[in-house]
Formats: sequence, structure tokens, C-alpha cells
Amino acid sequence: MKEQIDIQLRAGLSNGIKQYEDIIDKSFDSQIIELDCKRLTNPGEKLPKEVQGYFFAPLHLIFPKDDKMINTRACLYVFEIVSPDPDEVYQAYSSYCKDPTAAYRNKSAFKEVDNPTSKILYIGKVKKNIGGRLATHMGYGPAKTGALQLAFWAQKISLQLKVHIYPFEPSLGDYINPLELSLSKALRPLIGKSK
Repeated sequence: MKEQIDIQLRAGLSNGIKQYEDIIDKSFDSQIIELDCKRLTNPGEKLPKEVQGYFFAPLHLIFPKDDKMINTRACLYVFEIVSPDPDEVYQAYSSYCKDPTAAYRNKSAFKEVDNPTSKILYIGKVKKNIGGRLATHMGYGPAKTGALQLAFWAQKISLQLKVHIYPFEPSLGDYINPLELSLSKALRPLIGKSK
């Protein structure tokens, strides 16, 4: 059995190396979409049409000449704080997490930070369906899915964000996890469990 495990480990590592070699010398296509959290109205299960047009229409233009939809790709995404300052954002999210009336919605991991100065709010990844994941972070989706839930707290502080989206080929799959971990270690986001 040990031999079989060793063979599978080597095969997995070889496949991972090949996936990274395929992208390492390419320039990273990315898109930045600005997000004004005051425009996130009617939070809950259904994504409002006005948010679809405002935010998600530009998301689908990332590859205008590509026949593959953005939602089929593995993606990394980074929420960058534009305003207000990180401490105010951190305090607002902390208050939301501690609010007993918000307990029914699952939230992204909150960690205690003594002096929150990072302009990076959150870093995440998906194997596919970036649109669905971002909608959940905005506060539109099942209450049990852990996410930022921006529509429930970020409006109050007029949070302005830039969402950096880095799409990769769908084949990257699980190999996107170490990329997220590396970014999180380097950029130290205010919210999230990656260390």
C-alpha cells in the first residue's frame, strides 16, 4: 500500500508542477471592478437586477472574445479597501459579527487584530463560478454559506472596494489553493482564515 501511496503522491506533485509551469511565464490577465457597497440593496437569497447590471455585467466582459465564460474558470480574487480607513472597516465588521441579530448568516472568519492597517479586506479563490461566490460575499445567497455579507454591514460605512479578479484555466482546480495561501501570507487580509 505504501508503494501505491508514494506513486499517487508523485503523480499529484508532477501534475501540480505542470499546472504551475503552464501559467508561470504568462502575464496574468486580471480585471478590477469597483464596488460601491451603498449600491448593495435588498440583501438575501436573490441577487437584485440592479446589482447584476452594475457589478456582474463588467465581470462577464473579462474575456469578451473568449468563448469560455468567466464562471468556468478557476479564479483568485482580492477585495481591496479604497475607503474608509481599514480600522473603521475592521470595527464595522467586528460589530456585525458580534450582533446577535446577524447570527443567522454565516460569516467569513473574523480574527483579532491589534492595529488593523491592511488595505486588503479579503482574499479568496474558486474552482469555478466566480460570479456566484462574489454574489454570496455581497450578501446574496444562502445564509449558511460563509461570506463577507457586505450588504448587511458595509453600507453603513459607505465602504468602497476594488475587486481584483485573476482568472486561470479550469484545469488549475485544486492547485489554486496554494496560490491563495501565498497571497494571504504576503498581503495579510483583515478578514479570513488563511494564514
